[in-house]
Amino acid sequence: MESPPATDAPRQVVRPPGRMAPVNYPPPPSTEPPWIARRFESLSPRASAPKRALIAVAVVALLAGALLDNGLRGVGLSTFIVCVVGALLVTSRPSKQSLAIMLVVASIAVMLAARESGWLRFGMFCLTALGLLTAAMLWKRGSLFNLPASRLLIAAVDTVLNALLTIPWIARGMRSQVPDRSLMRPAVLARIALIIVPMLVVVAVLLASSDALFARLIVFDPTSAVVFAILAAIGAFCCTLLLRIANLPAPSPPSVSAIGVSKLETSIALVGLAIVLGAFVGLQWVAELSVGRDALTSRGIDVAEHARSGYVQLLVAVFIVTTVLIAVDRIGRNTEGESQLLNRLLSLVVIGETLIVLAVTVRKIVLYCDAFGLTMLRLACVAGVAWIAVTLLLTALSLVGVGAHSSWLLGASLVAVFAITLGFAALNPQRVVVEYNLSHAATVPLDLRYLTSMSSDAVPTLVAAIPQLGAADAAYVQRRLCPRYSKPVAWTNWNLSWQNAKNALEPVCPR
Repeated sequence: MESPPATDAPRQVVRPPGRMAPVNYPPPPSTEPPWIARRFESLSPRASAPKRALIAVAVVALLAGALLDNGLRGVGLSTFIVCVVGALLVTSRPSKQSLAIMLVVASIAVMLAARESGWLRFGMFCLTALGLLTAAMLWKRGSLFNLPASRLLIAAVDTVLNALLTIPWIARGMRSQVPDRSLMRPAVLARIALIIVPMLVVVAVLLASSDALFARLIVFDPTSAVVFAILAAIGAFCCTLLLRIANLPAPSPPSVSAIGVSKLETSIALVGLAIVLGAFVGLQWVAELSVGRDALTSRGIDVAEHARSGYVQLLVAVFIVTTVLIAVDRIGRNTEGESQLLNRLLSLVVIGETLIVLAVTVRKIVLYCDAFGLTMLRLACVAGVAWIAVTLLLTALSLVGVGAHSSWLLGASLVAVFAITLGFAALNPQRVVVEYNLSHAATVPLDLRYLTSMSSDAVPTLVAAIPQLGAADAAYVQRRLCPRYSKPVAWTNWNLSWQNAKNALEPVCPR
């Protein structure tokens, strides 16, 4: 039998009738909304504020307008913070950790009424806001010592979403408390405003024209009214945000997949850090730690430039190293055997070297102070270095196995921030600055302009040192300080430091 001739045409497959070739359709698109949308929906966007929250927000708004119109300082700010704490406590029952954080915030508020330094007030105000937000997030769930990085990121997202939902939350709560919903319609509100407001204005003007005391009481200052309204709105918004975060339950955070970093990569990173830091430490030990100011000067190195240069870079480098150490600790807990032990040993070596780098940083600050005196900035830098050192030591404790997990590290570092700040405030750093510069007046130029520009915290120490100063310097101090306390201050701006300064100046200031 002859075979059919070969052709280049493709062979056609004959399919049985009634059967079609299978078609591979693409999978249907996922109907599940993105994570941010699910998160938004889980925060109960249709919820309404309870009656207690409405009353608390109204009280806080009025107090914000009345207490903060002269600035964020003194007894007014302390009273406002305590009132915010009280507003949170009366709305619902907090957890033990949230209650402890609220007590710390109240302690900071008391310290704000005792210190006047701008450095301290700014730092303590930021810690107050951080403490209130942390207490609200931990109000009904979670622990300060179980804060992995993923949960902190989710908490930050939740805060932003709750801020967007704050005004609708309080608005729905207000509408729910109105017995007749028709009163909330814009047309009805407009008619009420057009009828009642002019009537009240006319009656008030007539009564003011008949009595001078009543006229002083109802005097209208547009600027003060606008400031009051702005402060009240800001206070109400902040209080509402805290109340919403504290009183709305949050679902458990989604699981976060582990970072795909191998054991070899972490070991190489740690070895590299150890080599670089070791080289830096060795160079500093030979070239700097063994010499002083005179040796630097003899080499033609300016002391001020040497001390000032590289401080920020050192802190940034230390921050990067600390972040890497925490990340390696988290990754290392998922590994076993010799690799985990090696990484922990390398991490401990890096921590030791980083502590020496911090010592070098403090050495630079000391050299600068020896040349030009102590300032609040230099003293604050030392406090920052102390906090970084504490964080590194806590990281070392985590590496040696203190605790079942390392999630307690961030919470412990936050506690260290509060402790160092409160200790810094109790120390009265401006008094320390004045005492240091006066005791080193023989070797360091005494900058009386800077010392007299400091807050009331430094005034009693300066006044006590007037007999030790020359006649010209003593007269200069009196000219700079006495006019500052010749007039009374508003009661909201009063603090203990201002009163102590005024009492110290009374014997030396002319009347």
